[in-house]
Amino acid sequence: MRILFYSIQGLSPFHFGTELEIMTRLQEEGHEVHVLACNQALDSCFFNPCHNLLGCAICQGRTDTFLKKIGIPAERIHYLTDHSADGPDTELAFGDLDELLRLDVDGLEIGRGVASSAISTFRDYQLTDQADKSEYLAVQWRMARQVLRDFGRLAQQLQPDRVYLFNGRFAEYFPLVEYCRKHGIDYVTHERGSTYQSYALYPNSLPHSITVRQGRIAEHWAAADPEGRERIGRQWFTRRRKGVLPDAKNFARELATGTMPEGFDPDHINVAVFNSSEDEMKAIGEWQTPLYRHQNEAIRNILEGFRGRPGVHIYLRMHPNLRGVDNVQTQELYELDYPYLTLIRPEERIDTYALLEACDKTISFGSTVGIEATFWGRPSILFGKAFYDQLDAVYRPRSVDELIGLVLDPGLPPKPCAHTLPYGYFLSTFGRPFRYLQYRDKHHAQFMGKPMRRIHAATLWRFLQYLPRLGWWNRMNRLIFGRSITWRDIFKLKSHTVEKIG
Repeated sequence: MRILFYSIQGLSPFHFGTELEIMTRLQEEGHEVHVLACNQALDSCFFNPCHNLLGCAICQGRTDTFLKKIGIPAERIHYLTDHSADGPDTELAFGDLDELLRLDVDGLEIGRGVASSAISTFRDYQLTDQADKSEYLAVQWRMARQVLRDFGRLAQQLQPDRVYLFNGRFAEYFPLVEYCRKHGIDYVTHERGSTYQSYALYPNSLPHSITVRQGRIAEHWAAADPEGRERIGRQWFTRRRKGVLPDAKNFARELATGTMPEGFDPDHINVAVFNSSEDEMKAIGEWQTPLYRHQNEAIRNILEGFRGRPGVHIYLRMHPNLRGVDNVQTQELYELDYPYLTLIRPEERIDTYALLEACDKTISFGSTVGIEATFWGRPSILFGKAFYDQLDAVYRPRSVDELIGLVLDPGLPPKPCAHTLPYGYFLSTFGRPFRYLQYRDKHHAQFMGKPMRRIHAATLWRFLQYLPRLGWWNRMNRLIFGRSITWRDIFKLKSHTVEKIG
């Protein structure tokens, strides 16, 4: 079988190590593996959005070093084309987010990937109000067209039986997904497993697919030892509450245990509403709901639904992931003014678990806290989509009126705790263990015993080769951060998100 691997993750030792692991196993199975690499041709990418030239050199230097180590012949390594001399960015016109999502080339909706990249970069789904966003979108649109063109040519030449790529939702990846779907080529996306010691593969699907994830939860649960699976499932919820899950971003560590909002009155009908950031899933079609366009719209409708109903108090707990984020979602929430609303800001250390246990009902929009509320014995209402929405672990109203009725029902019982355990078990155990990658953190990773350092023999040569694009790095830095690069930026290889919000 001929495999084409789209490999542009060299800046991340974990994701690149995952790719090396998969490539090595495919070769051991006798497959012919080809690689499509970047060689600094992309104007921007998920791991290096500003086009930091040292980042590009590290990425390609690792790629050069480790593709040779696993025995990929030079004639099977292909590169994207550098289109930096093509002239001005392609004209891009759209009225709103929905129009951007539908933008296509020959019927392939690559605008969805462009939108996903922009929403994640700016932490905002309002993409039409600033010139820098418009220019950034034009860059992403040109790049997506470039990737589609280059990949299409190579696919026609090689006629691959299967294509592998990371994640799939961003501007530099989604054109491959669309091309493979249209031309009937099997594709596989990869992502992290339950821990950094494993990885997961998603044939002909993005990792974000609710349908695929729910099927895997059910299969995983059915194949597990009945006694061990329940113990592990319960342990996931208790460890998450304590903030001690390995390899997991867990905000529970930052909360002040037992801390409640000032003036909490247990004699009221108290409702905890947990919103979530709308970054990652906003451009994923399967996550969209007919109930509302944005969570804020739903929150306002819910608040209006309780107008004139004395004795009800709403506690809106903004997700800690929104800390420091200044976008349309947070601005609208800060402007809410209802006498029966207490807004808990992302930076406040109010204990999420103490709040949900003290409140009569909880409402969520897809975040994990919705199923956690059920585990901890509270009636939980999901108003939207979630990976767990088919487990019968939450109530799923079809309208605001139905939601209001559930909240006001004094006898509404929590869903059975047992229904939550397949979710906890899956998140504790899914994925394939690594055979060749030893990963501890981004500074301590080895593949087949060779350290995945930042600097290899090829890195310095690549950096010198890329220096003519210094102006482009400066341009992208201005678009994302609003400033020119400084000498300190040479060594600043953090995610753009880390710098923007922290």
